[in-house]
Amino acid sequence: MIENMVTNGVNVLLIAPTLMDTVRGPLESAVDRGVKVIFVDYSDYEAFPKVTTCVGTGNYEAARTIADFFVKNFFPDPKNTRVAIVRGMLGVESHELRTRGFTEILNAAGVQILDVQDADSNADKAATYVENWIQKYGVDGIDAIMSGSDPMTLGILSAVENADALGKIKIHGFDGFQAVIQAVGEGKITFSGAQKPYKIGYDAVMRGLDAMQGKPVEKYYDPGVDLITRENYKDFLN
Repeated sequence: MIENMVTNGVNVLLIAPTLMDTVRGPLESAVDRGVKVIFVDYSDYEAFPKVTTCVGTGNYEAARTIADFFVKNFFPDPKNTRVAIVRGMLGVESHELRTRGFTEILNAAGVQILDVQDADSNADKAATYVENWIQKYGVDGIDAIMSGSDPMTLGILSAVENADALGKIKIHGFDGFQAVIQAVGEGKITFSGAQKPYKIGYDAVMRGLDAMQGKPVEKYYDPGVDLITRENYKDFLN
């Protein structure tokens, strides 16, 4: 697809490079032909030094912000808190960074991490892991489950509901899906951390236009993350 676009004469290429090694060659060729390459929803500009700019949430910092908010606001005794993490696909940079951000904050606070499992951002896989954890540790043996992306958050919620554990096991999301935001408002999910997808897309296009016009463009732009709680969830509903 990248090769076809370059052959057709695009000036700016916006791409979310999930697996960098699979697109590095075509991107190198695109840059050599004068195409401005803009990474969208991606923060690691060092992974491809020839990129014009990256526009996306810094997944590591966002995860640390979310985990820190979770610990400080919902766990008065972190050292006696037991948490499990459902993460996204192994090897995908954004999920590696999110998982690292979560675990560093939890470890620093003294939280016990029961398990970390890769559910490929799939709701059914996430639900299965939660069911297994509840069977292994019991409802009273898990204080919270952290999610690396909201498709998995919905699977976690389903499993916790089926175990009649709402209110006993805290859940947080990551991405700000509308269904998750609604569940936050209903008190089923503790809170969600949300990227700013509209702003990411808009700013990526504008920086592409700036680059075409020869204007200076910073190598990386982070639009930040929103913390969606029961107090402010209505602000994020479409």
